[in-house]
Amino acid sequence: GDADQATAAVEAAEPLCGGEWRAAWENQRAAVLWLTGRHADALAAWQAMGDHPVAAFNTGMALLFLGRAAEAVPALKLAVDGLAAGSGWSHLANLLLLA
Repeated sequence: GDADQATAAVEAAEPLCGGEWRAAWENQRAAVLWLTGRHADALAAWQAMGDHPVAAFNTGMALLFLGRAAEAVPALKLAVDGLAAGSGWSHLANLLLLA
């Protein structure tokens, strides 16, 4: 719940998060933006991650929360295609596509 501490932690971790960890860092940075009320910036950050399934899931969720359900569908479908079929995130994305 401490936005300043979360922002500082994400910023401090950036130099450590290259290579295979970069997408995880980008996702966490976007999540902090979202949690601090910078919804448009968070959505743009997730969208900038391209076809990464976690980013697609979060893009879809953000669009749903922003009242843009029709725009969320392609992102959620991309998430379903990229996430492990047995994962809870995949199940949730599939459930949201039914709504």
